[in-house]
Amino acid sequence: MTYEAVVLAAGRSSRAGAFKPALDCGGVPLIRRVVRAFAGVCRRTWVVTGYQADQVAALVAGEPGVETVYHPGWEAGMFSSVRAGVARVTADRFFVTPGDLPLIDTALVRALADTPGSLVVPVWGHEGGHPILLDAVWARVLAAADPGSNLRAVLTGTPRVRVPAPDDGVLRDIDTCEDYEEMRDLLGRSL
Repeated sequence: MTYEAVVLAAGRSSRAGAFKPALDCGGVPLIRRVVRAFAGVCRRTWVVTGYQADQVAALVAGEPGVETVYHPGWEAGMFSSVRAGVARVTADRFFVTPGDLPLIDTALVRALADTPGSLVVPVWGHEGGHPILLDAVWARVLAAADPGSNLRAVLTGTPRVRVPAPDDGVLRDIDTCEDYEEMRDLLGRSL
């Protein structure tokens, strides 16, 4: 079984007040920390770029198995970036995650990979988080989906295999300065 990951890092980070991929997360840029979660599980991690594409590429340069995909239509929204990244996938199964979840780790990624199912979702409490894991057939489904749709709508009605997450890191993305400060506090306690 082969695995790849699609990490979304094309947005402008307008709500965060800073360029999120470059934020310091325990001495490592946020985007580098996220892609490292897939190391050892995924043969390739596709980082979808758009805004500040060269900077994102520089932030992940040298990470084994990591390649960037420039998405010229990134301003069309996150689902367009999902589709741009998934178009590169050739593995049996693939992960999709926004690039602003610094608390996901390789142990979680491995636990998801070890779980059979067409759609595998980490869950904290009763809420599904990221990264999600999809079988290869979903690459074709997403490519054929209405570009104006979104991932949640395309997956609606699909049975999910729910994997309990060890903590709420599967839900903790960084949207605001306050989110970043909370994340830094959490990372400071765990380092």
